[in-house]
Amino acid sequence: MSFKIPFNRADWIFIPDVRDGVNLYADFYDTLSYDSGNVMFYVCADTSYALYVNGALASQMPVYGYEDMLFYDSIELTPYLKRGENEVKLTVYTQGVDNSVARANTAGVIYAAYCGDSLLCASAAGKRCRKNTAYTSGAVECVSGQLGFSFRYDETSDEAEFASAVKVNKHEPMPRPIERLRLEETAPSMLYTWGSFAEYGNFTDTGRRMQYAGLYGNEERRREHFPSAGGCRFMKAEGNDGIWLVLDMMREECGLLELELATPDVCEVLIGWGQHMEDLRTRTALGGRNFAASYRKEAGRSHFVQPFKRLGARYLQLHIYADEVTVYKASLIPTAYPLNNENFFSCSDHLHNRIYEVSRRTLELCMHEHYEDCQWREQALYTMDSRNQMLCGYYCFGEIRFPAASLRLIAHSLREDGMLELCSPARVSITIPSFTAIFLRQLYEFYLYSGDRETTLELLPAAMTCADGFIARMDETDMIPAPVEYQYWNFYEWQSGLDGYPLGDVMEQDITYDAPLNAFVVLGLKSLADLLNRLGQHDTAAVYADKAEKIAVASEAAFFDDEDGLYFTFMKRSNGERYHKCELTQALFVYADMLPQKKLSPVLDALASDRLIPVTLSYSIFKYEALLRDEKKYGRFVFRDVAKIWGRMLFAGATAFWETAEGADAFGFAGSLCHGWSAVPAYLYYRYALGIDIASRRIEPIDSGLYECGGKVKCGDYEAEI
Repeated sequence: MSFKIPFNRADWIFIPDVRDGVNLYADFYDTLSYDSGNVMFYVCADTSYALYVNGALASQMPVYGYEDMLFYDSIELTPYLKRGENEVKLTVYTQGVDNSVARANTAGVIYAAYCGDSLLCASAAGKRCRKNTAYTSGAVECVSGQLGFSFRYDETSDEAEFASAVKVNKHEPMPRPIERLRLEETAPSMLYTWGSFAEYGNFTDTGRRMQYAGLYGNEERRREHFPSAGGCRFMKAEGNDGIWLVLDMMREECGLLELELATPDVCEVLIGWGQHMEDLRTRTALGGRNFAASYRKEAGRSHFVQPFKRLGARYLQLHIYADEVTVYKASLIPTAYPLNNENFFSCSDHLHNRIYEVSRRTLELCMHEHYEDCQWREQALYTMDSRNQMLCGYYCFGEIRFPAASLRLIAHSLREDGMLELCSPARVSITIPSFTAIFLRQLYEFYLYSGDRETTLELLPAAMTCADGFIARMDETDMIPAPVEYQYWNFYEWQSGLDGYPLGDVMEQDITYDAPLNAFVVLGLKSLADLLNRLGQHDTAAVYADKAEKIAVASEAAFFDDEDGLYFTFMKRSNGERYHKCELTQALFVYADMLPQKKLSPVLDALASDRLIPVTLSYSIFKYEALLRDEKKYGRFVFRDVAKIWGRMLFAGATAFWETAEGADAFGFAGSLCHGWSAVPAYLYYRYALGIDIASRRIEPIDSGLYECGGKVKCGDYEAEI
């Protein structure tokens, strides 16, 4: 194209008379005439869209970003076109409320199709549009408070009358900074169990209808596999409400629901999804969460793909309100981010090889528009989670563009108080101060691994604002007291005493100095100072380095226990009372270089013992890298510990690594079994077992106890192979 902006002849539009834009679906129609040549279609919508050309799904994608920072997709339309007139339909979904995945923006869609420089069609006021009545708009069940609405779809519904689209005011979108997701082949699934069900209670939400239904197994043992060309027929037992099926995809997947079913009559199908079968069913209703949806299908054979909601699951459960059903497909279409598969690690130990493979798979499942904490319950971008994912991703995939895009989303979430939003690009009522501090480290590491000076300078002002905000909170002790206003959650990790206290309910005499918060700030300020020095801004760097040193010296003295040479976690501001000892605090003080060399040995010994409250999977990176300050003594211990902890998950059947070691039963039986922050071993294998340090361009393997280690890393302009 000879012009820079594809929308200079298009307008943002939406359906007229939108009084309530919550969980709203709308259709927009156009035509284009095609003869020959390559056709590109450009589209942006809030919150997501599905593009159909001549009835075929050509593209679908969430459109992530902020009101003033939305990204458009570029789609090659040629394979979907025929000579002559072509029908184009865009179904647009707008969320309309704030949650951990997205914030409420103005509803709208903008599009344009070009063949070379010739405009074939474009969004404009007056285009045909209407509310999509197959989907239930308005408030329906939420999958979770973080993830937002589930869906209800009725393919038998009457269509709404056409209307003329109206122009809406929105910012010009920008090109997508990363690759578009790839729709893969439908994941194979296998019949796990089946039978008939009877619904009990007068529940109206889909999750509880499924959760509390009586399930009656069928004695007929069947091992059916899907997709099935001829279909598999199931019959309801007399006196029950319908047929239930559980399908196993054999591993964790993340993608779009796809069903192809045949029933004699119109019927309702409830769809549940989950990560395990510990309850002999998927947990569809769980502490206010609703891992279920509703699909009303017409009589006969129907094919349904839900293009707006990505599901993360291993198992699908169907409740089919029919006397019989023939199943052709029941699975997910994986939505994968295109990644480099050249990088690898291997050794002579099969267990460690498997831990690496599953770590990598876990990372892949938690990368879509940005890094995600998990693909089942939240799909949200957090700084602390994504810091682990970025470090692993530099090695596993050589990714530079993806972390740059996520860091840009994070930086754009900067609040007036100098903190970052809890999740980006979302709007959440609370935030975690330590998660803002780790952003400074993320940006520093991004520059070390990528060498991308331009992006780093772009995001540097946000990092400096965060740093200045922490410095402004220092008091006469040269430390930062834990903030206690309602908007701050003093969380450090999911461990006893470290998961925060009630917001806004802290009495004056109970306000504390938290060692982890001060350590995270020291780590952040030191990282920022080093980054500024590398960028040539030495005077500014000295200011941050000085503040970091002041906090470090004061904290080291305040939390140190002369009796055992370790560090307390908390100290009351009112009377200096100190309490709580854990691995995380010791690890952070080492990690941030806050203690004198002479005090290092007892701290490392404690980290290698079982004396303290242990770190969780996500924060193990701080413990392991602290121990590896003495790699000769603790190198083998670290990798034995990895084999023990991550191996336990594998022996329990994990195909992705869990949120915490408790697995599915954590958090009131809502523990995630696929969490990106738990892929830490992948980083350790490359960085220490192979010894490849991308940041310094050095290769110095340690004595890890692993033999015949080999691998390859390509990241940016750096490449190493062993």
